[in-house]
Amino acid sequence: AIAREIAIGMDRIETMAALQENTANLQAFFNSVQGFFFVVNREGKILAVGEQGARRLGQTPTELIGTDINDLHPQEERELSRIILGDMINGTRTSSTQTLVAADGMQIPVNTLVTRGSWNGSLALFTASQDITGSRRAAEALAVDRRRADALYSIIKAAGKARSMEEFLPAALIIALEATPFEGGGIYIVDGNHAILACTTGLGSELIERVRSLPIDDQPYRTVLREGKPTAFTELDQLPPDITQQYGVVSLISIPIAAGDTVVGALNLASAHGHNAELQTELLMSIGRTIGEAVVRLRADESVRASRQDFETLFEVMPYLVFILQEDGTIARINTAAAERLGRKANELCGTSVLDLCPPDRRTETACILADMIAGKASIYVLSLVNHEGELIQVETRRVVRTTWGGKPAIFGVSRELTSPGLDEQTVLNDKLTDSD
Repeated sequence: AIAREIAIGMDRIETMAALQENTANLQAFFNSVQGFFFVVNREGKILAVGEQGARRLGQTPTELIGTDINDLHPQEERELSRIILGDMINGTRTSSTQTLVAADGMQIPVNTLVTRGSWNGSLALFTASQDITGSRRAAEALAVDRRRADALYSIIKAAGKARSMEEFLPAALIIALEATPFEGGGIYIVDGNHAILACTTGLGSELIERVRSLPIDDQPYRTVLREGKPTAFTELDQLPPDITQQYGVVSLISIPIAAGDTVVGALNLASAHGHNAELQTELLMSIGRTIGEAVVRLRADESVRASRQDFETLFEVMPYLVFILQEDGTIARINTAAAERLGRKANELCGTSVLDLCPPDRRTETACILADMIAGKASIYVLSLVNHEGELIQVETRRVVRTTWGGKPAIFGVSRELTSPGLDEQTVLNDKLTDSD
């Protein structure tokens, strides 16, 4: 009997030793798990916790055991957390993405996988959560990059369609607002020592309308319009109270619109909420640069169109015979005065040869004169032309300019009609004075 009692005692000792070893092994496993490891009962009470996860939360395993796991989530997420926990207990959910809150208030986004099991004979959840802060930031950065690419492409596309600044800038402003969390704003374009309001829309437009001209050397405008740096008012107390009360604006940001090192304007955006994100500023700076490059190109296009219109006007109003000839003598352009004198319409003459307007017996001579014009061998050329009624017209061409037309070499000339084969004395004197100039 004594031997039997001793054997039973030895078995108990071995069993307790094995149990203690298993418990130690289990705790060692808990402590070695990377991330956050919890054992939770069906009421949400923490039964066990990994040491590394507890340390990340600024607590010890002892402090966490027995507390409600839902209390580790932000206040606004706790109701949802209880619903998710219920789904996990019921076996209808095996994963979730939530946020844990450390003792110092730092929020940690985590992705959680859960397995149902037994702990001390009762149903329990074994949860393993991994910090996804890095991947979330990467995803946010990727989303910003995509928004930036979409916005920049849309701005470039709008600039390609626009025929003027008045058409392009409102479209660019709307694109900027769609790519950011701001609800309204305006665009100013530099004109001398001031930036003039070009367009405005949405929240804050009434506020922006109050200031239609900004002195670019006064602060805070100088930082943006001279130095090319963004300026943001992201806190409520940074803005005058009347702005927030009257217009509902809580935050403002002003972004330089620049092409290279040249600031050509400012993109001012307003919001009813506070915004202070570095990635957002990078996005807005990219938008500002793209708008700036488009503004410079549109200005150049407008200047070219204006110059072309001036040329068209001058070409048509000159009382002389004005022509543009290709090197083979084809008429590329002729003004209305010349066409009417020849008894034709300008569009009828374009594409024909100037040799066809010469008397048949002088075409060889005219071809030689044309060759001299192209070569620039003389300063005065006299041609004989025949109008539609057969009248002989003598014209004198004094200045011929080599140019291109339609990408091909051409000559531009201005001719006057000679009323008689020779020039009178006054005409000769005028010509000498003109040549001396």
